[in-house]
Amino acid sequence: MFCLDKRRRKTRTENPNLHPIPSNHPPEIPPENDAPLCSTCSSLDLHATLHDGVQEKHPNPLGHLTDILDKSNQCGLCNLVAIVIRRAWHLDKLPGIDIADITCALHARECGYPRIPDYVSPVFRDICHRLYIQTSDRPRDVTATIAAAQSNFLLDIQLLGEDASKVGRTEELHGRRVGQNVDTALLKRWIHICEHEHGELCETVWWRDAGDVLPKSVRVVDVTRMAVVRAPPSCRFVALSYLWGGTGGEYWTTQANLKRRRAQGGLDVSVLPGTILDAIQLVRQLGERYLWIDALCIVQDDPKDKAVQIGVMDLIYGSSTFTIFAAGGTSAHDPLPGIRPGTRDPKQQIAKIQGLHLAVPLILPREAIVISAWNTRGWTYQELMLSRRRIFLTPYHVHFECGEDVWSEDVIAERIRLPWDSHPLKYGGAGSFTFAHAPPHWMRPSYMVHYMSIIRQYTQRRLTMESDIVNAVSALINAMTKGFKVAGGYPDRAFRFGMPLIDLELALVWQPTANTSCVRRMVMVGLFSKMFDVLVGRQVLLRKQIPYSGLVQLVSTVIKADDVIGADPGANYATYSILSDVPRPSTLVGRVILPCSTHSPTSCEFIVLSRTDDVTGLYDEDTLGKRYLGCMLYVMVVQKMQDEKRMERVGVGVIFEHAWPNAIPEQKVVLLG
Repeated sequence: MFCLDKRRRKTRTENPNLHPIPSNHPPEIPPENDAPLCSTCSSLDLHATLHDGVQEKHPNPLGHLTDILDKSNQCGLCNLVAIVIRRAWHLDKLPGIDIADITCALHARECGYPRIPDYVSPVFRDICHRLYIQTSDRPRDVTATIAAAQSNFLLDIQLLGEDASKVGRTEELHGRRVGQNVDTALLKRWIHICEHEHGELCETVWWRDAGDVLPKSVRVVDVTRMAVVRAPPSCRFVALSYLWGGTGGEYWTTQANLKRRRAQGGLDVSVLPGTILDAIQLVRQLGERYLWIDALCIVQDDPKDKAVQIGVMDLIYGSSTFTIFAAGGTSAHDPLPGIRPGTRDPKQQIAKIQGLHLAVPLILPREAIVISAWNTRGWTYQELMLSRRRIFLTPYHVHFECGEDVWSEDVIAERIRLPWDSHPLKYGGAGSFTFAHAPPHWMRPSYMVHYMSIIRQYTQRRLTMESDIVNAVSALINAMTKGFKVAGGYPDRAFRFGMPLIDLELALVWQPTANTSCVRRMVMVGLFSKMFDVLVGRQVLLRKQIPYSGLVQLVSTVIKADDVIGADPGANYATYSILSDVPRPSTLVGRVILPCSTHSPTSCEFIVLSRTDDVTGLYDEDTLGKRYLGCMLYVMVVQKMQDEKRMERVGVGVIFEHAWPNAIPEQKVVLLG
């Protein structure tokens, strides 16, 4: 794609060393007969059902689920129902589940655009009826498994658009055949609709100022000249999000090969791994010219260059026309699914029943993402959050997301100028996680709420490279700083090592999730916003007040608490009572959460952080007096490190305010390591 003039296109000469992409014609439909039906299914009138609909409260009975599973080899419709339920309920993973008494029924629900204005032609006002399977019950284990996998709770079957006219409907919102190769013409259409019809909603990102441009130091891959070049001014480019999968220095850009790669044809395709080769070819097929790939556009053995490029990744992903997400492999050496022949098999289940082609929908886009290795890594989180338009390539299908819509290969849900009020994929993508658009108004007054959400989600990923933990989320923090104008919108003034300087005392109040590993030097292992759940078995809203000035330290006795409501015996931390001898021996003055260990501590050193609200059961009210608003102090447990000069954070807790001065704290400067 060319700079400055988006509409100007030139004919390009393909590099013969790259893998050719086959032409993308719709899959051929072989001649076929209607599938056989059992007596129950043959009594259904699917033409009338799909034209008129069937109310959910008056569904057509299909019989017991066990019978449907038994008949799946003899009846075409029973087979589709069995495939839907087996997959959605993950029955292969739950072999012992009791489904003996579950019955099934079929209804047809509307989906479409009920709020289309009156002036729209009646032909466009038709609604689509989609088949849904009702079950009399759903086992609890099945519900938990669906929720964990982010699968579809709805059990649906779709009519293919090629047969929509047979039931008096247009093809929109019906199913579409998916071939083994990606239909790049369809991808082009998605991009065109978004760019030309969605306007500023998908064109701008809320944290960027009008004057923000890519620094001159940013490089891109010119897929026409096959060279690594400086990004031209106002450059239109595509970004790639993928997995490195360990080391692979043979294809990295280094100080030794940078000069050679700047020349035309200097990017040697023989050393490029499959994901990058296919991404280059896909970008060409989509009519684009410039592609940003971190391994090629950042000089990997130049610390200064890496620091500069990492510092502007919020602009790189926020400025890219769209981002290609390679969510189908485990390393850069894997192919992009569907770009080369034989690299994917959607296994779309289609049956011809009563003259109509019915299909089991492919898994939801969000489920395809959740089960991918791509979704487990740290760097990919901010790449998803910061991108305006997103094309995901998975082994199951390709799908597109933007600020307005979600489109997938197997559902005809795209139409210019007529956005659907609802369609089967409307809320099935990863769009809820994007940061490209301003947060809701109720979150805008406090950036810390958003910071907590970002860190909580980010730290649930596999953060295997300790040196990258802060870098891999820095672009997202930079964007948040600019959007919320934290410290005037200057990231260097607002954050250090991923921690907010203005509200450092709040950021230090975190606790690892139960049964998860914790690296001591990983500052952002998880923000702890529900500490009272563990301390007293309830949740309260945490409210910041004016913190104590300076660092005040005291030593106090602690013993393991056995009276904590709702404590998790399998957790990797334990709750301890903080005791004081003032005004009487063994007075309960607070609670603290510490990692489980063989030898329980008998005393701890505390640093006061900030004030928080009061909760019953945290201290001895009969001895110290009644609670009042803001009577508790957040405290951090610290201990000396091996060098004896620094202290490290061990745990976090709360102490009753009046008990703190009674313990005669000592004021001094503490260096946290």
